Amino acid sequence: AGIPKLADAQDIVEALRKRTPRPVMEGVRAMYSSALGAVVTEPSLMGVPIDDHGFHRGHAVFDTCNVRGGMAYGIDMHLQRLLS
Repeated sequence: AGIPKLADAQDIVEALRKRTPRPVMEGVRAMYSSALGAVVTEPSLMGVPIDDHGFHRGHAVFDTCNVRGGMAYGIDMHLQRLLS
């Protein structure tokens, strides 16, 4: 068949959708994309670029919190820790 030609953004998204395993992405609603500089909600666009410093050098900020009923538990404490 040969190598497909991806002419525009829609072609790229469709090609990525075909390669993204759905069970892996189940329950993931959004992710910040450093490549796009935006929050993406399309699972096929949720990827980390290989040159991302947080990925290959550990240059990143990371924190977790519990969320129940749409409310983050102790969010003020988490934000204060990240901002100090």
